[in-house]
Parts: sequence; structure tokens; C-alpha cells
Amino acid sequence: MSRANLEDSFFAMVFSCTTDTIETERTMQKNFKTMIIPTPREISKSCGFAIRFSDVDEEALVQSARGLEVPHALYRLSAKDEGGMRTARLIEDVS
Repeated sequence: MSRANLEDSFFAMVFSCTTDTIETERTMQKNFKTMIIPTPREISKSCGFAIRFSDVDEEALVQSARGLEVPHALYRLSAKDEGGMRTARLIEDVS
């Protein structure tokens, strides 16, 4: 992934355990472009890893997330601002 792409906005799904992250990424990569990443610092709730979704339709992602049987939270992270920070907006929290 190029550096320019890392600066763009994206979705991140976080979990309470690493096993859920890995298993969910295997499922979601069938329909979406995914990558396991360290949890962005703007999100405090997580096992330390997140699934990054890029170039995805928000509604399609939300619908797929609602079908998951594991607790998770889905965020949209903004592009980095001039100070290098992102804003994280909670889209869904299934605890």
C-alpha cells in the first residue's frame, strides 16, 4: 500500500481479542479489500489490532458487519489533518 493511500480516510473494525480480528478478517476479505493493522491511536477500545477497509461502500460494509456474530466496533477515520491526526467516528458498536 502506498504512503498516499495511508493518508486517506478509511474504515476500521476493532475487537476485544486478536482471534476475533484474524477470523473476521478472513471472512471479510472475501468481499472487501482488508488489511490487519495496529489499532489507530484515535481508537482506545481494542485488542491492539484492527481490520482496515479501504475503497469500500459504507452501506455494504455496515450490512456485512451486522451479520457478524462476534462483538466489534466499526469506525470511519478521516484523512489526516495538517497536524497528522485523524478523527474517528463510531458507526456501530456491537458489544
